[in-house]
Amino acid sequence: MNITEPIKIVLDTNILIAIIGRKSTFRWIFDKIIAGKFILCFSNEILFEYHEILERKSTKKIAYNLIQFLTVHPFVIKTDIFY
Repeated sequence: MNITEPIKIVLDTNILIAIIGRKSTFRWIFDKIIAGKFILCFSNEILFEYHEILERKSTKKIAYNLIQFLTVHPFVIKTDIFY
């Protein structure tokens, strides 16, 4: 792997919630996704879980905005799972 290539990651829902707050000590992870240093990968199932849990733990607006961000950001990739 080339050192300059972004690292592909999958985040647990609880980790996603922990990294999105501007004052979070883990915000650097979200910032690296935004900057393209990490590429966040998710499936439809993971995206639905993110949405469901975010709505429950925050607000519908926050959940909607984050899901919209994830579906259009160039350093976020939707993948299909095959068994």
